[in-house]
Amino acid sequence: MASIDKLRKLKLTDLRVLAIEKGIDANGKKKQELIEDLLNSQVNDTTMYVRALCQASMKKMNYQVFICFSKENEEQHSIDYAYCQCPIGHCLDRQNDMEKTLTALQGLKEILPRTGMSHLWNIPDPVPDMCMEEEVETSINPLYQQMMKMLYTEGNLPPSNIDMELVKYIEEYTQSQRLSKEWIKMHIGRVTSSLFGDVMSSGPSPTSLIKQIVEGSNLEKYTNLPAAVQWGIDKEGQSRDQYKKIKKVIHKVFEIQPTGLTLCGSHAFLGASSDGKVTEGDNVGELEIKCPYSLKGTLINKKEIPEIMAMGDKAFCLENTNTGQRLRHSHKYYAQVQGEMAIMGLPWCDFVVWTGAEKNNICIDRINFDASYVTKMMPKLLAFYMEHIYPFYYK
Repeated sequence: MASIDKLRKLKLTDLRVLAIEKGIDANGKKKQELIEDLLNSQVNDTTMYVRALCQASMKKMNYQVFICFSKENEEQHSIDYAYCQCPIGHCLDRQNDMEKTLTALQGLKEILPRTGMSHLWNIPDPVPDMCMEEEVETSINPLYQQMMKMLYTEGNLPPSNIDMELVKYIEEYTQSQRLSKEWIKMHIGRVTSSLFGDVMSSGPSPTSLIKQIVEGSNLEKYTNLPAAVQWGIDKEGQSRDQYKKIKKVIHKVFEIQPTGLTLCGSHAFLGASSDGKVTEGDNVGELEIKCPYSLKGTLINKKEIPEIMAMGDKAFCLENTNTGQRLRHSHKYYAQVQGEMAIMGLPWCDFVVWTGAEKNNICIDRINFDASYVTKMMPKLLAFYMEHIYPFYYK
């Protein structure tokens, strides 16, 4: 064995690196305490064999370490072989490159040897910033994407035919109606049931009606809604509750479910929204509620129904018959409810007129689907769309 003093010519840092590379945790130890009984043997001019005892930091044990390295010059050395008696001391998972080892030491916390894993709590985990933006990739329902393609925008003309799966999805997604931005946007560019009566009575140049369809509702632009509109919104729940109360006396099984915008599958530029889907036992129909505010400048919102009928104004939606009041078939509301039943596929509609009077304030008219009426109405709706709305988007 050569003299230990000759080995001292190697920088003590290099020997410490060798020890650390073999899995010896040097944290908190003095250099001289790490390596003991250092011996070496000069195999030839460039190759040296070193043996030493290394103290384990986690146990009161010494492990024999064997290192064979080549000395290229006074400053550069390369490890040819290394072994340690510690449990993970084999050399198969070591890179015999001192330059890489020295580089790795700069991130010692990140490459802590496995013999020191039990004390990892001494190294705190990275703490994220208090304010941090993180982009998360989410999946979008394909049906929602299809629904967005049904919006009428400049240069985009949606398909005229859609399958029933998409029809159902749109109806369910827009059940909050005016509170749903999609419900509002889906009305733009479409002839919907509330306008069927206006289309039927329109002249050759229905400018205002076309504008209403292609621009949509402008109610959101109002700071204060028109009195008639606000009255209808405010009293919608009260009128529905009174209707429901009456019906529950007659039917043990009675339920009102919300409805959204239903598009016509074969003519998707037509749509309908009602005030609910009604279930009476095994029968299912729809509900349409009207809360009139005024009639030709006269307030009627708190008058009794017979009192309004006594005014004899044919502009009012109801008429007297031998069986009581009913919706005038010549009124635009009749085209509305027939269109709703046709598009929603329902056999009847309860048409309700409600006022704020203390008594005699509600009229319920059961209207059956009239296929003959709808057959005559549909060609006029299609002709109106193709002549006035279609050219606006397809230029």
